[in-house]
Amino acid sequence: MIWQWNESHTISEQIGDAMAQKYSILLFLSLGLFFASLPWYNFSAVAPALAQEFQLNSSQIGAIISAFQIGYVVIVLFTGWLSDKIGPKRVIVAATLLAGVFSTLFALIANSFGAILWLRVLSGLATGAIYVPGMALLTQWFAANERGKALSLFTVAIPLAGAASYLITGWFAARWGWRAGILATSLPAFIGFFCVTFLVQERRVPQSRVPGTPAAAVTGTGEFAKNKLVLLVPAVLITLAYMGHMWELYGHNSWLGPFLHSSILALGGKAADAVSTSTMLASLSVFVGVPATALCGILADKFGRIRIIMLSSLAGFLGSSMLGFTHGHSPALVVGVSLWLGAWVIADTAMYKAVLTEVVPERLLGTALGVQSVAGFGMTTISPAVFGAILQGCNPGQNMVDAVLWWPSYLALALPALLAPTAALLLVLWQKRHPGQVWH
Repeated sequence: MIWQWNESHTISEQIGDAMAQKYSILLFLSLGLFFASLPWYNFSAVAPALAQEFQLNSSQIGAIISAFQIGYVVIVLFTGWLSDKIGPKRVIVAATLLAGVFSTLFALIANSFGAILWLRVLSGLATGAIYVPGMALLTQWFAANERGKALSLFTVAIPLAGAASYLITGWFAARWGWRAGILATSLPAFIGFFCVTFLVQERRVPQSRVPGTPAAAVTGTGEFAKNKLVLLVPAVLITLAYMGHMWELYGHNSWLGPFLHSSILALGGKAADAVSTSTMLASLSVFVGVPATALCGILADKFGRIRIIMLSSLAGFLGSSMLGFTHGHSPALVVGVSLWLGAWVIADTAMYKAVLTEVVPERLLGTALGVQSVAGFGMTTISPAVFGAILQGCNPGQNMVDAVLWWPSYLALALPALLAPTAALLLVLWQKRHPGQVWH
C-alpha cells in the first residue's frame, strides 16, 4: 500500500510509519538490485576458461567486458528519462526480469566470440535499467539530509553482488564447468524481479507533506535553482569526478579475477586450483567494498560528501598505481594491495549521485541521474578494453594468464582516475566563491 497521510494518527505515529516503510522499500529495492546484478562479473570469473575454450585473446576478453558496459550506457539515459515519464518502478520491474533472461541465455547458448559479445551487451542493457531508476525511486522516500546514507546502502548491493558473483561463479565452475557457474548467478535475478514487483512501491505524495521533511528537500535546490549557470557548474563538476571514478572502478573490478589468476600461476600455483582460488580472492577484494561504502555514506552525511570523495579517490589512486607491480611478488603483498583497492575504489560511489540529487530540480532528477550515469558508464566501456589492449601489447604472443607485465595496464586505470579528486577540488573552490550551496 502506498504511504498516505492520515489525520487520525498522531504526528509521531505518522513519522514512525513513514520511517518503517521507507526502510522497507530500501531493503527490498536493494535486494532486487543485488540479485539482478549477480551476472555482472560472472564472465570475468570464468574468463580464463572461456579464453581457452574459444581461443580468445586479451583484447577480445577486454572487448567482451566492455560490451556489458556498452549495453549499460546505451540504455541508462533512456531509462532515466522514462522513469520521469512513467515512474521508476515499472522500469525496474522490466529490467530485473530481462537481466535474468539474457544472462540465463548466455549460460545456455553461448558458443563463440560473437555470441558471447552480443549476449553480454543484452545483459548490460537490462542491468543498466535498474540502478538509476532505483536512485530516483529512493529520492521519493528520503530527504536530502538522509540521502548519503540511503543511497550508499542501496549502492552496497552492487559490490556485494560483485563479490558473490565471483565466489558463486568460481565455485560452481570449478566443479561443473563455466556454464554451471554462469547459470548459478543468472537464475537469482528472478528473485530480484519478485522483490521489486511485489514488495516495492513508489511514493506519490509531495515530500513537503511528509512529517519531518525539510521544505528545502523538495526541490533539492531552493533559491539556488534560479541561477541556471550556478546550477549547471556543480552538476558538470560532480559528473566529471564521477567519470574518473568509474574509469578506475570497473576497469579494476572487471580484470581483477584474471589478474589474480595470473598472479597465482606466476607464484607457482597449480592451474587446477587457480580458478577457485582467484575467484575467492577476487570475491573477498570486492566484498570489502561493502562495509567501506556503507561507512562512507554514514560519514558523508556528517562530515561532507566532497571530503569523502577526495579521500576515497586518492586512496584508490594509490592502490591502482601499486597493484600491477605486485604481480610475481609475495601472495601477502598481492592480497593486501587488492584488498586496499577493493575497499577504496568503490567507497564513494553513491556520493556522486547524492551530490547531484541536491543540485537539480526534482522534476528532472531521473534525467539528470541518467546523464551522469551515461557519462560515468561511458568510461567503463573504454577502460576494460584499454586495459586488455595494453596487456596484450606489453605481453605479445602470450595468453593473458601467462602475462608478466601488468603494471602498465593498471597505471592506465590510475592516471585518468585523478579526474575525480581534481574535479572535486574545483567544486570546493566553486562553492567558496558561490556560498549557499545545498550540500554540506
